[in-house]
Amino acid sequence: MYEENFENLPAKSRRSLSGTRRFGTDLTKLATNKRYTVSKSLKKVHLSTSEDFFTEIYKILHNTEVNHLPSPDYMQVQIDINANMRAILIDWLVTIQSKMRFNPETLFLTVNIIDRYLEKAQVSRKELQLVGICAMFIACKYEESVVPEIKDLIYITADAYSKEQVIDMEFNMVMVLNFNFTIVTSLKFLERYANILSFGTQEYYLARYFLELTLVEYAFIKYKPSAIAASAVFLVDRYRRKCGSFTYPADIPYYYSEIRDCMMDLVYLINKAQNMSLQGIKNKYMTESCMEVSKLAPNCCFLAEVESL
Repeated sequence: MYEENFENLPAKSRRSLSGTRRFGTDLTKLATNKRYTVSKSLKKVHLSTSEDFFTEIYKILHNTEVNHLPSPDYMQVQIDINANMRAILIDWLVTIQSKMRFNPETLFLTVNIIDRYLEKAQVSRKELQLVGICAMFIACKYEESVVPEIKDLIYITADAYSKEQVIDMEFNMVMVLNFNFTIVTSLKFLERYANILSFGTQEYYLARYFLELTLVEYAFIKYKPSAIAASAVFLVDRYRRKCGSFTYPADIPYYYSEIRDCMMDLVYLINKAQNMSLQGIKNKYMTESCMEVSKLAPNCCFLAEVESL
């Protein structure tokens, strides 16, 4: 496990949590009572409400989500690290994200950066934590309004690396990835799907808990972000209703049969999380700020219900 320091971290390095969490206000934040007209250059396409914009935007996201996904078998080319080491790293980064109060999207982008970099570069086990902290540093620059200083990141790693090592690794990572950090994550789709299904706050956090569990599990790289998000909201919706079939609006472009494998893997992961050695995500979602939803996660009885469909 990685060592970490937080006790004496400057207060300014911790993001303020003031204000109410608003979910379902993804990407566009347009007023629903206005009419919007696309310019002549777009053939005078008229979209009457913001919902039309949402629909068009997410069609594009569905079409482009695979553009920046790592190969599902990239770990085979790594000589000194494995999927278990990756899981330990990400579980540690979840703790960092939670204690530093970074945006949730920062964590998802961080994991994507790590996986894409590991796909393209050989990394030793001694460098893996450095890759993780630099990936989060890059993600913070992209997602956060207040970015931590390098000295704060070094402090968190218990001085495992120097400032020069952080700068060199960050430079190498952005060059290898060609500065491509505009990606589509499963969290983006969750925001949309939760809004469509009118999730309450607790249901949203439960679905997000499921998504974060998949970040640690290397096997989920093979699934598209939208499929993982759809699987999570389907499970939460069925869990809250206790019955009924998986039939949803067209804005969630999946039938149950299309994501059954992903959903089954997710259910197994949810159940495994109760007893797995890595408890960072479970502990995070056991707090009051996350409405203690990890205590509500469906159990093995729910697994049997899903398998029977």
